[in-house]
Amino acid sequence: MRVIVSVFLLQTIELMNERLENQREHLKALGLQQQPQLVVIGPIENPRQYLIVIDNFHYDVPSPLKAVEVLFKIYQALHARYPPEADHLWLFIQKGIYDISTKYDKAYTSVTSRLAEFKRFKEARSRDGENAQ
Repeated sequence: MRVIVSVFLLQTIELMNERLENQREHLKALGLQQQPQLVVIGPIENPRQYLIVIDNFHYDVPSPLKAVEVLFKIYQALHARYPPEADHLWLFIQKGIYDISTKYDKAYTSVTSRLAEFKRFKEARSRDGENAQ
């Protein structure tokens, strides 16, 4: 089954509900399933609300960082697929931040090289922290 997931930036909750319903109907007609997603309410310069949406449930989260954390954990708990357009980003978070590898992971050269850079960065920060003590 193909999966489509989006991050919506909308001005109001009413627009969110309308957009999500339209998306549900469109995906249903295509035989596709709506996946967990992030909805940001308000202008990009000053968002008022961050929501994780799963089916008809909306979970308010306090920040974009918390939204990414919660959404990642939901993907893991539900064994949901990452959105294809952001698969490489979620894979970096999975491997670089949470140190999780699975047999389903795709191989991306860009992710592998960024993970190596990230590992060197973390090691350097760790050495700097030890030297400061």
